[in-house]
Amino acid sequence: MAQIHKLEVQHEAKSSADKLYGMFTRNAPQLPKYFPQTLQNVQVIGNGISLGTVFVWNYVLGK
Repeated sequence: MAQIHKLEVQHEAKSSADKLYGMFTRNAPQLPKYFPQTLQNVQVIGNGISLGTVFVWNYVLGK
């Protein structure tokens, strides 16, 4: 059975809010290429920008 958990992280980024938002929405499927040790896969269900879009993140928790 699948489990749903909440993950919260606080981090300061030296980037504009628009670029950071775009990285986690429009460019989310490309993130595993940049973080292969942590992110295994990001699946987008929907068109990625409209209401109702679902992002399924498969990731590995560290030690």
